[in-house]
Amino acid sequence: MATTPTVELQIKLDGVFALFEYAINHRLKWPKIRLQARDGQLVVLKRAGEKSRYPGQIMVTDDRPFGSNLYFGRIDRAGVMNRTAVATEAVIELLRRLSADAAGTAAEYGRLTGHCCFCWAPLCDERSTAEGYGPVCAKNFGLPWGHTAPTLKTAAEKAQEAAEQASAPYPWCIGNPTKQACIERGFCSRNPNCGE
Repeated sequence: MATTPTVELQIKLDGVFALFEYAINHRLKWPKIRLQARDGQLVVLKRAGEKSRYPGQIMVTDDRPFGSNLYFGRIDRAGVMNRTAVATEAVIELLRRLSADAAGTAAEYGRLTGHCCFCWAPLCDERSTAEGYGPVCAKNFGLPWGHTAPTLKTAAEKAQEAAEQASAPYPWCIGNPTKQACIERGFCSRNPNCGE
């Protein structure tokens, strides 16, 4: 009797959600990532808007217009992808690589296409071509470029930050409400309670 292979319907991709959270926390309103699976399938990740059935979650499609697109699934706020039947193993493998190694996956796409996977700009500068993405997108998504590499937050750090954010008297004053903390966030003039 032949057994049917099981298809994993929920896949942990918290690295992808952390990548988007980092970009949003660094003032990108609508971050988007464009990649290509090993079978040539275009895979686009973008955050759902407030009017969506799943606001704030990451939609994974082929980026064609709604109704004629391929919908591979969505990544919820816990970093779990709810996969659809059209998500091939090549698409899932790509998303797993992105979750585990965002910089490497983005660099691979940039070198393959000559375009940044974040902003779709042509990679003209020699250093950007070598990295696979440019310095602005690296900064926006917390990826290494050159000699500095901001780090992505773990799930526990994100949960702690969310709890602090909910109880903060000023939303821009998360963590330590000191003058230095506010300066680092670019909000020092907004909080009258900042320490000197």
